[in-house]
Amino acid sequence: MLKISPANRRLAKALTPALGFAPEDGALGPIDLDLARYAHFRHRVAPLLHHAVATCGISAEEDAARFLERQAARNARRVLQQKAAVRRFGDALDRAGIGWLEVKGWHLGDSLYPAASLRHAKDVDLLIEPGRAEDAITLAAKLGYRGSQGGGNGETLDVEHSRQVLRYHRETSIFDPASGAEIEIHAHLLSDAPPGWRDPPTSSSKEERSQTLRRPDYVLYLITHGTATGWKRMKWLCDLALLASGVDCATRKQAIALARELDGLPALCASFDLLRELWPQATDGLWLPLIAPDECDAKTIRSHRAAFIRQLNEESEPSAPLRYARHLGLLRDPPVFGTRHPSFWRQLRRTFALRQLWRG
Repeated sequence: MLKISPANRRLAKALTPALGFAPEDGALGPIDLDLARYAHFRHRVAPLLHHAVATCGISAEEDAARFLERQAARNARRVLQQKAAVRRFGDALDRAGIGWLEVKGWHLGDSLYPAASLRHAKDVDLLIEPGRAEDAITLAAKLGYRGSQGGGNGETLDVEHSRQVLRYHRETSIFDPASGAEIEIHAHLLSDAPPGWRDPPTSSSKEERSQTLRRPDYVLYLITHGTATGWKRMKWLCDLALLASGVDCATRKQAIALARELDGLPALCASFDLLRELWPQATDGLWLPLIAPDECDAKTIRSHRAAFIRQLNEESEPSAPLRYARHLGLLRDPPVFGTRHPSFWRQLRRTFALRQLWRG
């Protein structure tokens, strides 16, 4: 049976008090620079680890503490830029009558963590109402937003190029002209949604957009995002740890019912098994007892769990050939929903088309 690596065990232990859980027994020792860099570059949890050092009594060597402080400050500045970018573009979408919903990012940090800046946020994710993503891109171009075709920001936003990307991919990026903050425009949330999947509803109401953790479809999406990526970053597992107790009982039951309807219970169970192994206090009997033991095949759960731990334990980013093999479905973990993977040929066509588009 695959086991969580010592580095991940140590990092999870260091993050425990920052997540609001009682510190685990046993000596941790000071955080060294190697673990601090691993937390930042591999798992995107440097701001949260800095919080553990600064306010929760976790000790760190001087160079590691300085490194974490720099990364936390950078993330705090980035979050401020992202908030301003969302406000500007969101207001423009509202004026144009285009519904939207912010997902993940600093907004999730604001909902789950003591401060939004404790969650590393690379970009802003906006789900656009069905059928209006191209309208949002056209609007962005008119307002002077920049594009990412060719591999970076700073280029004039090519509306036709972005439309082509959306044909084969669920998202495309624009860049705020004032700050350079990246905004990912999502036409939908899942690349290969199962039959019956419905994205959370978008809205033009600020109040409705703020109630995301009361929406079972959004809560299930957050879990599905982790399972679909193999829980390869501890940042997402930290989200799950706080999400586990951060939603009310009715929403939990509805999210589980939706996972059951979509044949996604084994992946959900394996996710909470992995979470329980990292932070036993996180689950606290809130999710798994709501699922009958005979509802999930134990072998499938073990397969999911092994796949999750394998990706979590990768010490660096996967190589380009390995990423392509996964995108093409040549290397396949158990499917998140049901028992069948998406069509190989469909994956191949989509990957080839996107590769050609991103080459410009």
